[in-house]
Amino acid sequence: MPELARFVCWDREDVLSTIHTEAVAASPAAFLATHTPLRIHRSRISGRTIDSSGAVVSEHDVLRDFLERRPDTGTLLIPVVGESGSGKSHLVRWIRENITDRERYKVIYLEKSRTSLRNVIDDLLKDVDDEAVHKVREDLRTFGEGMDESQLSRRLVAELQLALADTKPADYRGDVRNLVGPRGLARLLQDPATADIMLEPGKFIPVYAAQLLSDRKPDEADRPPNFSVSDLPITGEHRKAHPDTQKVVQLLISRPALRGEAVSLLNAHLERAIQRVSSLGGGRVLDIMIKVREIVAREGKEIVLLVEDFALIQGVQRDLLDAVTEASKREGRAAIAPMRTLMAITNGYFEGLPETALTRISEGVAYNLDIVFDETDNGSEQIAEFVSRYLNAARAGKEAVDASGGRNVLVKCDSCPVKVACRETFGELDGVSLYPFNRNALQRLAHAVAPAGKPWSFVPRTMLGSVVIPVLRDGYEAINEGVFPWSEFNTTYQVSTVDLRVPNRVKNYLIDAEDPERERRTALLQFWADDPSDVNGIPQGVLDAFSLPPLPSGGVAPPPERLERSETKDGTVDTGAKTGLPKSIQKKLAAIEEWTHGAPLTQDIAGELRKSISRAVYFRYGWDLPPVKPLTQGEAKAGWPVEHVKSDTVSIEGAAAENQVTTKSRITIARNPGNGEFLMSVVQLTAEAGKPRGEDVIRFTKLADEHAGLMRQRVIEATEAADDDLVVGIRVSLLGAALAGRALPGQQEEELFAAVFHTGEGWEQQNTALGFLRWSSALDAHLKHRYALVMFLRRSLGRGQGMGKVSVIDAARALPLLQRALDGWDWDSVLDLPKWAKDAAVPFRQWKDLLADRLGGLSGLLESIRSHHIGGGLGDLAGEVEAALHDAQSVNLGGISQSKLGQVAEFRKRIEGLESGSVTRLERDLAAVTENPGSTREQVRVAGTPRDGRLHALAEFLRTCDADLDSVLTAMESRVAGQSNNSAREVEELLDRWGNLVKGHDQEEDDGADER
Repeated sequence: MPELARFVCWDREDVLSTIHTEAVAASPAAFLATHTPLRIHRSRISGRTIDSSGAVVSEHDVLRDFLERRPDTGTLLIPVVGESGSGKSHLVRWIRENITDRERYKVIYLEKSRTSLRNVIDDLLKDVDDEAVHKVREDLRTFGEGMDESQLSRRLVAELQLALADTKPADYRGDVRNLVGPRGLARLLQDPATADIMLEPGKFIPVYAAQLLSDRKPDEADRPPNFSVSDLPITGEHRKAHPDTQKVVQLLISRPALRGEAVSLLNAHLERAIQRVSSLGGGRVLDIMIKVREIVAREGKEIVLLVEDFALIQGVQRDLLDAVTEASKREGRAAIAPMRTLMAITNGYFEGLPETALTRISEGVAYNLDIVFDETDNGSEQIAEFVSRYLNAARAGKEAVDASGGRNVLVKCDSCPVKVACRETFGELDGVSLYPFNRNALQRLAHAVAPAGKPWSFVPRTMLGSVVIPVLRDGYEAINEGVFPWSEFNTTYQVSTVDLRVPNRVKNYLIDAEDPERERRTALLQFWADDPSDVNGIPQGVLDAFSLPPLPSGGVAPPPERLERSETKDGTVDTGAKTGLPKSIQKKLAAIEEWTHGAPLTQDIAGELRKSISRAVYFRYGWDLPPVKPLTQGEAKAGWPVEHVKSDTVSIEGAAAENQVTTKSRITIARNPGNGEFLMSVVQLTAEAGKPRGEDVIRFTKLADEHAGLMRQRVIEATEAADDDLVVGIRVSLLGAALAGRALPGQQEEELFAAVFHTGEGWEQQNTALGFLRWSSALDAHLKHRYALVMFLRRSLGRGQGMGKVSVIDAARALPLLQRALDGWDWDSVLDLPKWAKDAAVPFRQWKDLLADRLGGLSGLLESIRSHHIGGGLGDLAGEVEAALHDAQSVNLGGISQSKLGQVAEFRKRIEGLESGSVTRLERDLAAVTENPGSTREQVRVAGTPRDGRLHALAEFLRTCDADLDSVLTAMESRVAGQSNNSAREVEELLDRWGNLVKGHDQEEDDGADER
């Protein structure tokens, strides 16, 4: 059907001049030309709500009822109720256009575009010639002159404060009494600190002041009719207020229920404040309207008051309600003109009407314009009829519409050269083609722009403003250029939950087929096709009209998918349930399908998906590559949970509590058709139900393989088993082994390796060998926790059979870590300890002091030995000393007792076998430390080197012998002094030999040492 290609049968300017979202904006001719009979329910009023049920009536029924009903009081009040955009103003205007008997009725029409107080009163009093009426009109003409919005706002605050201050607690019950009178809410308006908050831009008072001074613009959003809680000055700024004012604010903050009461009080006294500012107080509006009714009564007419939006009549609503419901008959005769009032009012505002007004609504009946279709009555024909009138008016153009007076507008389609093809492709209604829409598109687009949570609600204003006008306006060039629907169409119109969606498998096919027109094709499938799951389901005429080429060749297009439709508890329709699967699985698959279209993924489904993916990665990992002992599930949970998986492990865009994917997570699932199909397959794989796509099974396996290494790394990080952590742990183990003399700088790598992985069993016995208390205590403290330290190192760097005990250390990984740990034997460079190494490392917090204490003790030991035995070999030193003492006793040398001989014999046993080189090595080691004062490595080697425990006994023996020798020498000096006999010489020789043994001054040994 090539003749339809790039065909446009309307002009953009005609679209904008004939299609209006506001009934009042259209010319009378355009209004009548586009008018579609509305779906109206004649509903009963129940309390402050309106029954959604009721007989369906036409506009003519409403007109007849409104003009022909004869109430006893002579006054008729009928509300036309509905949500914003439902057509209330449209119906009111239609009634006006169809009241032809102007001899019988005086029609007063209050347009929603003339909402300033001055214009409202002017329209109410229009064409009434009376001095009192002229006076009111004159007063209102001067209202606002020389006054801007800011000044009027402050005057309103002042008058509202006075009105609230006049309230009496005795007139109220309950906690609200805390808010009335001069000490209640009036303080908030009187105190500059809180009053200024209420006067901030966007707050109700300045917005309201602007409404009183100016008319509502045609494209202006709905104006707030009353105060709300957000207008109360309960922010932090109230702290600047007077203490008494702060008490009122604190009362509102601490008791949320009182905030609603405060708002009600403000709204109840707002009208009085306006009347004082505008000089309309004291019931002046009521009086003047009664006056108008008296004048009209003398003319023999009835008053018809038509109000397009009652909420916008600011400042005189209460008086006006009293005036229109005032009975016309008094004492059996008509004193004032009968009055018929039809007023459009939103549901919310209707519920806030004064009780007196509600009771005076004629027969308790309202006309409800909220249009709600359902699956059995989907409104397809009504929507098509509504739109077709506007399409025909746009095609005819403003001049033709105005020339026709809005009645019997020429149907342009009748003379169209492509009318046959167009009507066959896009459908028609009463000869008017629905092009560029069809019935599918109109219904689905109406659902797409319906109020949130109410997909079956049809809002005429929204349909015009969000669908008809944009598509005709923007589609004009898009169709001409062959790019309709335009690129943003799919994001502008989000398909409703009650309509079938283009399945992910179809979107994936278009992506895989590299279709350059997949966005446009998806939009046409979604809205224009009979079955969105059929990739070939777009009518050929639609493809031709919008210049969409055939599908690219390659690949097998998926067949249409048979889906079940079932109504859910909230009234929406589940359109994504696949047949042949358990209901629970169908629900999950449908939820994932909705997720790909922008709906959030519920927490329970997202949790199950995260768990399935996480477990697959965990069980897929081969723990022997690299060869390490696998962590148990319990140990792995901290780093890679397999049960309660959070978004920092597996992140799903648009899941509960996730707007976007978490960038720090290991696995991220973005919202797109491919991932939607993949997640559906994951659900089926986990449940072992259905037939998951083969490519998704492969992807699931690859995903597990790809992330297994990352999982291991995350477990390592969580358990603090990374290389840096292990190096620190090895350093702790090395220093602990150094305390026990099992690991020292300069040892072979094999010895150090063995010491690192030794649990320390049996090391305690050598602990007290030399008796250095601080060093020994440090070793004891380390050994208490060394087992846990070493077992963690073994588990992290070893492997065992299955989940059994570690039997082999992975030297290929462990040796490089050991070399890193050997780079330094100090503790200053270690800044961050893993938790598993902290307890074993406690003794090393003051490592330098510990080394200094140990080296100082060794130096003291050497000094003690050398002060009594400066040089020479030790030999059987104790035996020789013992022999010398026996000789001294034989020559009757005093002080040599039998006990002394016994003590020397005991020392002989304690130092027996001590090599002379032990002292020499200690001396040489300490000299090396002195020569390299900054070398921690040298300090550790010397401090940790095992020493012969008999060195302490030697030092004690030498000290004892030296002391005994000194005492004997002193005692004998007097005995041998001046004697030259042989006995004296023997004693001197004996003492010299003893002294040489102890002091190490034996000349022969010294000479021998020199020779050596």
